[in-house]
Order: sequence, then structure tokens, then C-alpha cells
Amino acid sequence: MCRNPLYAGTLLMAFSVAVFLQSLTLFGAIILVGGLYLWITVPIEERRLKAVYGDRFTAYCRRVPRLLPNPALYTAPETINVRMTGIRAEFLRMLQWSGVPIICYFVEHLRMLPWWPTPLSLP
Repeated sequence: MCRNPLYAGTLLMAFSVAVFLQSLTLFGAIILVGGLYLWITVPIEERRLKAVYGDRFTAYCRRVPRLLPNPALYTAPETINVRMTGIRAEFLRMLQWSGVPIICYFVEHLRMLPWWPTPLSLP
């Protein structure tokens, strides 16, 4: 759908943070820094890919947009093979990371108790 889905997704996530924080300054900074990064990085990557893949990559560039996805280009195979070991590993990883907010919540709660040490408290 686009040649640089990771860059497009990262920019969308960064824009969503700016919108969530209601920061026009952050939004502008993301446009400036992200645009500069893409303007420098993507052409370098594409030159390398053209050197490796030649005319096949050139044809791909003509067909697929650089950054803005074209949903009309979406295709999916009729069947998808799934390895259950991979799904299990990702599920276990998700369970581990889902514990982080819970631990943070309990630590925050413990910090409010009078017996919690505060060696570096600020006035």
C-alpha cells in the first residue's frame, strides 16, 4: 500500500501524541523534524534498493506511493499459514508487558503510604 509503512506509522503515532497533548508546537516540530528526516533518509534508502534490485524496484516505485498509503493496492493471500509457537510467544510477551502498568500502579500506591522512604524528596 506504501513503500515506507514503518515511517508512515511512526509519523501517525507521533502526530497522535501531539494531538493527545493538544500541542501545536509539538505537532509543528514533528512535521519539521519528520519531514527533514524523510527528505534525507528515504532517497538514500531508495538509491540503495535500486542498486540491489534495479528495474524491478523502479517498477515498484512507479506502482506504489512513497508514504501515503493507497488502499486500492491492498492484496491478501487466500490462505495464511500461522505458526502457533509464534502466537504463543507473542501472547506470553504481551502478558509480561501488560504487567508493567499494574506494577506502576501499585508502586504509586505504595509511595503514598507513610512508611515509604523518601530520600530524594523535593519541597
